[in-house]
Amino acid sequence: MLSDIIEVLQHYLKLVPKHQLSTQQSLLEIDKEKIQNNYLKGVPLEDLAILFDCPKNLIENVLHNRGIEIVCNEIPKPKKWYRKKH
Repeated sequence: MLSDIIEVLQHYLKLVPKHQLSTQQSLLEIDKEKIQNNYLKGVPLEDLAILFDCPKNLIENVLHNRGIEIVCNEIPKPKKWYRKKH
């Protein structure tokens, strides 16, 4: 039973592209510059993570190392005001 599982996993390992297996968590300097510029233009962290194919915390680290404060870029919803009836 265990040998069958190992065999299946080895088979799937051969099917996974090599670029997905690399766990390189570093970005080129030009990518860091693009991340910074896009973030300052208002692109959310989640979208930057998808765009550069890296985890969100790596994007946060790049911005933090460059001295950029990470803020929420969602537009606040206006409060509804109700008039009291007398």
